[in-house]
Amino acid sequence: MGSIDQNASVGAGGGRIDAGSDTYNSPATKVLPSVVWRAALLGVTLAAFAVVMALIAPQRAIDLAGSLGFAGGLVELAVTVATGVLVATVLVATLLSVAHYRNRRYEITKDAVIERKGILGGKNQLSHDETEDVHLTRSGLQRLLGVGTVRINEDVDDDEGVTEDMRIRYVEKPEELYEELIERSGGVTTGSPVVVTEPSPKAALSSFRLFFALVAFFLAIPALLVTVLVSMVVEPSLLGTVVIFGAALGTPVAAYAGLVYLRYDRTRYEIYNDHVEKSAGANHTAVAYDDVDKIKHDRHGRFGHVGLFNDEDDNIMTLKFLEDSDGIRNRISSLAEEERLT
Repeated sequence: MGSIDQNASVGAGGGRIDAGSDTYNSPATKVLPSVVWRAALLGVTLAAFAVVMALIAPQRAIDLAGSLGFAGGLVELAVTVATGVLVATVLVATLLSVAHYRNRRYEITKDAVIERKGILGGKNQLSHDETEDVHLTRSGLQRLLGVGTVRINEDVDDDEGVTEDMRIRYVEKPEELYEELIERSGGVTTGSPVVVTEPSPKAALSSFRLFFALVAFFLAIPALLVTVLVSMVVEPSLLGTVVIFGAALGTPVAAYAGLVYLRYDRTRYEIYNDHVEKSAGANHTAVAYDDVDKIKHDRHGRFGHVGLFNDEDDNIMTLKFLEDSDGIRNRISSLAEEERLT
């Protein structure tokens, strides 16, 4: 078995249909909260864009709205447009999701995983012999709803992004499905790790300095727009205007920096005799040494990265921001060589 991401998910409608079945579904009641949340974010963005366009040419916007029977002023028009765009976006996304997931189900047989797709009745099948890695991921909302997403044979490409042979979304009892897929495809052994190490969150923040600067640069114009809109309402002093601009610009940058820190603060790497496991909150990934062909080491000052690559030179895991990256690289190399000789 190859890279394994321990965040799998099963089942809509209640995980397994019955005790003797290996069929899983994605229930609309579990899918819709996430869909509505994402659609609302998109709707807010589109609504803000529509309002900004109306503010750029207010008279033209009022004249156009008047020709359609709207009798209010600019403020009423902006509120109406924003509300309409938001509601329409959420409604369309909800209807599409219900149609997409309504008849979708996944069957786990002794030989393969079979995905039967929604209203068009499509079918996708993946043999257990073809399974190299299994990834289970669960967002905060998914954990709250008791579901998760399982990705099989994930590949990260600079041009295509993250792709996979199969993705099982929003299924209940994800750990159950994850364990079953590992069992049917070979998996790795458990036991106690021989080494446990953690990345440095402060080193991660330091490496993101240029990125944070770029984010601040691109947020400058939106922050200025927010400052102008707020100033039109509250009429602040010069100092107040500076504070508003600083808050509009600094809040998202600080929030993203906090997410980066928490991401690495919650991450740890466990080195076993036959595999490496990465834990990041509710997400887990395990990579068997049988699938590791190369180990690359990249050091920056006190900290370094250890990358694990398969025989096609694809990166299947990277242990980042390690203080003892030399020792970790040597330990993994030694254990991987011992595993090949056994």
